[in-house]
Amino acid sequence: MFQLRGNEFNPLGRSIDVHIHRLRNKLESRPSKPAYIRTVRGKGYVLHLP
Repeated sequence: MFQLRGNEFNPLGRSIDVHIHRLRNKLESRPSKPAYIRTVRGKGYVLHLP
């Protein structure tokens, strides 16, 4: 992610995950089974508009 100080340094920590969690709670009818914001393991997130 950030290569300034090596792989062990991540200034964002889990803040992206927290934001995605909050968005899912607002957008999804069932946040535990998301339809709009999907997780791509090892890559990030994808916005899916059905």
